[in-house]
Amino acid sequence: MFMKLTSGQTGSTNQSTMEGTGFAASRQQDAEAEAQRQTVGESFVADPRMTARDVAVYYGEKCAIRGISIDVGCNEVLAMIGPSGCGKSTTGRCLIRLLEPSRGTITFEGKDVRAMRGKELQEYRREVQFIFQDPYSSLDPRMPIGESVMEGLNIHNIGSRQERFEMMIDTLKKVGLEDYHARRYPHEFSGGQRQRIGRKD
Repeated sequence: MFMKLTSGQTGSTNQSTMEGTGFAASRQQDAEAEAQRQTVGESFVADPRMTARDVAVYYGEKCAIRGISIDVGCNEVLAMIGPSGCGKSTTGRCLIRLLEPSRGTITFEGKDVRAMRGKELQEYRREVQFIFQDPYSSLDPRMPIGESVMEGLNIHNIGSRQERFEMMIDTLKKVGLEDYHARRYPHEFSGGQRQRIGRKD
């Protein structure tokens, strides 16, 4: 999975970012681990645009992720790499507020993401997106690719209907597809094509 703020070079994350994720840790184990971790306050990049500190998600007594701390600078893409079930998607959902973290702070351009509501939150989600490792999971199998690409433009009310259509066609061409591909469904594309569409969706 990738977090994308703006298109640019691949960013980096602290080696301990995904440490301790999974469902094996209890709240008591988590507290003991946190007592030994005292490095959360420092930045990993010089001028971060997004910062997350000590983000954790609990489901009852089980811990899905804990101690997640990242910085992403302008024109960087952050790659989250780890085994299945380690918390990559959960972390991404927290960062864009599709899932509320149990604790921790998330800031974007100096603003508290967890305090955002309404239009401010919608504008934030226009700036911050994440890309799933499996592109098929991010595409509606019942919706033609053209409609999937335009869905975000419709939600955020970007441009007129004609302008959205033109932006969609332009997007498909940027990833090596043609106008007629807009009418095809996800299962009609190869894995590589779906990956390219998912990154532009």
